[in-house]
Amino acid sequence: MGSARLSDKVRVGWMIGKPPVGSLNFGPLYFPSLMIRRLPSATAPVSAAGIILLVCLLPACGKKEPPPPVKPAPAPAEATPPPAPAPPAPPATPTAPLPSPSSPAPIPTPTVPPMPAPTPPAPAPAPLPPPSVPDTVPPEERLGEVRKLRTPGLTTQLRDAGFTLGDPIFIRVFKETLELELWIKPKSAPTYRKWKTWPIAAMSGELGPKNKQGDRQAPEGFYQVTAKSLNPRSSYHLSFNIGYPNALDLAHQRTGNFIMVHGKAVSIGCFAMTDPVIEEIYLMAEAALKKGQSAFAVHVFPFRMTSERLLQASEEHPSLLPFWLDLRQGYNAFESTQQPPIIKVEEKRYRITPVGTPQPS
Repeated sequence: MGSARLSDKVRVGWMIGKPPVGSLNFGPLYFPSLMIRRLPSATAPVSAAGIILLVCLLPACGKKEPPPPVKPAPAPAEATPPPAPAPPAPPATPTAPLPSPSSPAPIPTPTVPPMPAPTPPAPAPAPLPPPSVPDTVPPEERLGEVRKLRTPGLTTQLRDAGFTLGDPIFIRVFKETLELELWIKPKSAPTYRKWKTWPIAAMSGELGPKNKQGDRQAPEGFYQVTAKSLNPRSSYHLSFNIGYPNALDLAHQRTGNFIMVHGKAVSIGCFAMTDPVIEEIYLMAEAALKKGQSAFAVHVFPFRMTSERLLQASEEHPSLLPFWLDLRQGYNAFESTQQPPIIKVEEKRYRITPVGTPQPS
């Protein structure tokens, strides 16, 4: 079949919706708008390649274009926990700007004086004295009650210190500092040892000897106490008479009497020691005199008889210096030997002989 005739058949067949007779069967597809025009040249041959291309394109034109493939959505990534917030940065320390050469010099900070050292605490108060026998106890029973109350404890104190109740005793008094010392001589010892020092609670007068009755003056000198000098029925609890006036006082015509060491805390020329203290001293004196000490010495000084204090006293009381120099001999004799010296009165003055010194024949 010629090429011109085939072209006409093709054109007529597709226009009526039927494939032309003798043409290729391309199926029941119908494209009204498709028209194959006749080539301008009826004599132009239609090549086989062109027919094949046309045949291949016609089925594709009648089919709907398939939808584009749906791409699967990517799987969501696992949620990642947000990172922990970073700790806040520490605040920057302000740095003092360096002064520029033209800036004024900084004002110096005034120096604060150091605080004064704290005041040291006051020393603990001395323990309260043991209770004494009340004054409501009748005078004739007082000493017996004192013995029952105080002897056990006093015996223990003495034993702990190496003494025994009844050992010989010796007393010194210093008026200026209001002190009373009690010394004890143990049986096995050749000398005395100081046991206690008590403050004198009350004393009247001034430095210097007692001269007359009623001058309210406490005496100075060397005295002796015997068993007859003890007074268990004193109006001042307990007391003992120190032995004023002695031989020197009488030689100077000094008057007065009943100079006592006693209890309570009031005095007119005496040495008041409070009730608890006098109970201890009284029991010590009573026991010593009962155990064989015929008398114990009581030395009363205006002050501690040092060279410096005597020099000062000579300017304050020049008329008393000779008397005090004699007292100083007795003070020094005991300080050097720890034994009361031997004391006599000659030509209205004390003559002091330390114990152990050979006696003149």
